Amino acid sequence: MATARAADASVAKLFATQVDGVRQLDRRFGAAQLLPGLQSQVDHMESLLHFSAAPGARTALAAALTEAATLAGWQAVDLGNYVQSWKLHETAKSAAREAGSPALLAHATAQQAYVLLDLGRVQEAVQQVEHARAEAGGWLPPLMDTWLHAAQAEAHAAADEGAACRAALDRADAARPRDPADPALPFLFLAGPHLDRWRGNCLATLGADEALQDLTAALDAMDGFNRAEAGVRCDLAVVLQRRGELEEARRQAGLAQELALVTHSERQRRRIENILQTG
Repeated sequence: MATARAADASVAKLFATQVDGVRQLDRRFGAAQLLPGLQSQVDHMESLLHFSAAPGARTALAAALTEAATLAGWQAVDLGNYVQSWKLHETAKSAAREAGSPALLAHATAQQAYVLLDLGRVQEAVQQVEHARAEAGGWLPPLMDTWLHAAQAEAHAAADEGAACRAALDRADAARPRDPADPALPFLFLAGPHLDRWRGNCLATLGADEALQDLTAALDAMDGFNRAEAGVRCDLAVVLQRRGELEEARRQAGLAQELALVTHSERQRRRIENILQTG
């Protein structure tokens, strides 16, 4: 308790700054080298929160812990560590409730659905994202509203529910604010090219050739987002392979493979291997 007493709002801000630095490194280099340190930080923050007695400090620390655990949970998904990811998202959800933040809770709950998607439990993933919105209640920041609609679209695409997917994509586009940056939500990147990337991924999953337009438009804006670029090139390879453009599909898969090696992305590695084996 003596140690936790020192964890005031200024310390929570320092933790949040550290998490943002990890987030920026993660975009370029992936999770393999970053997750162990971030997991330790999550454990430290959780311990401080458990023993903190100051309400104001608890709220700020809980919000910082939510961001840290949600990021670490995403990294664990990307590395294929599903049990670790699920537990981290549970930590994030609990901290978001402590922080009293519907937006942070919705983000952690919906992102947890990616564990279910990767495990092939698609309908449960759809329900999880729907639950995230329902649990948030009424108004959400426009950027979070956009993100939730896009996540719902991806879950519907995985379930081969084309009409529901396209409707969710339309809602995401309609909800997107003019300014795609929200200082309160530094973990959301939904500038035009990134929403195009997401739309392209969903349409590629549905087998729609129109995905090419969105994916090609997004590709030029992926500078510094190495894992995201690997995903775009994977999706391009899938669409091109289906169109019979096998040489270009293999080229895109090869470029994605190089980026996946940089980011150590197990999710992308599995997709690329499948493309190269079938192409």
